[in-house]
Amino acid sequence: MSGTALLPIVAEIGVAAPIEHLWATMVGGAEVPVWLGALNYREVAGSTFHMQLDAARHAAGDVTGAVHCDVLLQQRPYRFNFSWYLPGTPYTLVAMTLLAEHAGCSHVHVIHGGWGQYEAAAVQARYERIDALWTERLLPRLKQTAERTR
Repeated sequence: MSGTALLPIVAEIGVAAPIEHLWATMVGGAEVPVWLGALNYREVAGSTFHMQLDAARHAAGDVTGAVHCDVLLQQRPYRFNFSWYLPGTPYTLVAMTLLAEHAGCSHVHVIHGGWGQYEAAAVQARYERIDALWTERLLPRLKQTAERTR
């Protein structure tokens, strides 16, 4: 794929929960560590948290190798934006949007952009892992957490 720009990662999932409950799960201090693997998360714009996917390091509170994320926007109950980066690299942007579908059901739409600032060939494998992470792990965990606590 060398020479080809990487498009934003787009992922979405339906959740059997009202939008206010889904919002509370998506940004809540007790729930974010469960579905996002976050350490040091605070519900405050401008704060930094760490996304630690290594279970042992997460359990120990170790941020070694963790993705750094800065909370950029929380617009209740619709938008949660945060940066996503490894130290010393440009950040990408995660924009999560919630939509109320009908009584008791909501929809999560994620756009993880900013990949055009990288040489595609240099980050292709990481890009593919993150794409799979959103669709196979993070959004299903968010769904499961919201539906279980409903």
